[in-house]
Amino acid sequence: MIAIFGQGKIGKPLEQLLQHFDIEAKSIDYNSRDEELFEKAEQIIVHQAVKPDSDIYQKYGEKTISELNFIGQFLKKQARGENLRFVGVTGTDGKSTVSHVLYELLKWVNTWYNVWLSGNFDESIATTLNHIVEGWLTEQKHIVVCEVSSFLLYGLEDLRFDYAIWTNISPDHLNWHPDMKDYVATKYRLLQHSTKAVFTMQGVLDTLAEQGIALDHTAPLTLYNNDYPLADTQFVGTHNAGNIQACYLLVKTLVQDYGLTISETEIHEAINAIEPLAHRMQLINEKNGISFYDDGKSTSSQSLRVALEAFPGPIVLIAGWSDKGDSFSALAELMKQKVGYGVFIGTTAPQFIEIAEAKEIEHDKASSMQEAVKLAYEHAQKHSIQVILLSPWCASFDMFKDWKDRAEQYIEAVKWL
Repeated sequence: MIAIFGQGKIGKPLEQLLQHFDIEAKSIDYNSRDEELFEKAEQIIVHQAVKPDSDIYQKYGEKTISELNFIGQFLKKQARGENLRFVGVTGTDGKSTVSHVLYELLKWVNTWYNVWLSGNFDESIATTLNHIVEGWLTEQKHIVVCEVSSFLLYGLEDLRFDYAIWTNISPDHLNWHPDMKDYVATKYRLLQHSTKAVFTMQGVLDTLAEQGIALDHTAPLTLYNNDYPLADTQFVGTHNAGNIQACYLLVKTLVQDYGLTISETEIHEAINAIEPLAHRMQLINEKNGISFYDDGKSTSSQSLRVALEAFPGPIVLIAGWSDKGDSFSALAELMKQKVGYGVFIGTTAPQFIEIAEAKEIEHDKASSMQEAVKLAYEHAQKHSIQVILLSPWCASFDMFKDWKDRAEQYIEAVKWL
């Protein structure tokens, strides 16, 4: 018996996958925790939202296992991994864009592999494996592009990735990890468990050294910079120049590894055709000369930094909501340079207001998204500011289901104007 602690888009697909192979499994949610089931279970797969210091890890010890690690063990036992290739993408920011671009590029460069996009995206890895099994595709070859957060990478030992990209690192999720070193070390597990090639930036290596984490991986490592030419692409910002460069280098390496007759020019042309993801520095509307940008995926200081640096300023910034343990003072000077007016909201609003008062930035506090957009628009009109930017910096859980719900409510509030 396998117990799965956590239902939804992770627990139920895992239960379904195991039952397909006649493995007894049951998923339960947090409100129906069953200690008797846990006692009888051979293993307990723990949902990624559960913190490592929670009592379920403490009480059941070696029986507990993360989703990714369990899938790695499962594929070995079932001898089902021979036709699967995994490409992993992690980082504090940029991993969704990189995963999206890789997925589109890998679909384009080959015709003999089925390409899947999984992990932190709406489809869990277990769901992807269900599609393969139920579609009678197990004898075909597959590449699974996985966006993997530190939550997913926690405890990783048995799943192997062929290629990996680590985009960047800055303080994040320190309400989940005990400290920065644990966060960085957990991210590093992706590189340690990749076999063909890994790609990252010098800043990541510098942070590993600062945290006293020695390099200990076998796959060749390639460093890249923010220097991909974006003029012919549909992307903007120096951060995306790095994101696209990482994708280009990985796909170029894969083409060489598999002996494909695809030129660099053809790869560049394919990149130029890819559209950015929604909610990443996306222009959603213009009204009376004021442009509304949606950077709703922003949940860290690094993502807000690149958003602010993309505009000459002054701008109106809407930010706030739920604290993840990040340092708000780190961007105080940049906010002074770029933000003409701030609208702050949620449990972190007092921290933003403290920065605004110290840096003499005009500001207000809002109690809802609609009020925040209204205040932002009125101030932009009055002071001839041309850009309103939603870039929250924070998690969304104090007022919304998730970051996507927050971004969509921002779009609806702009329409309401």
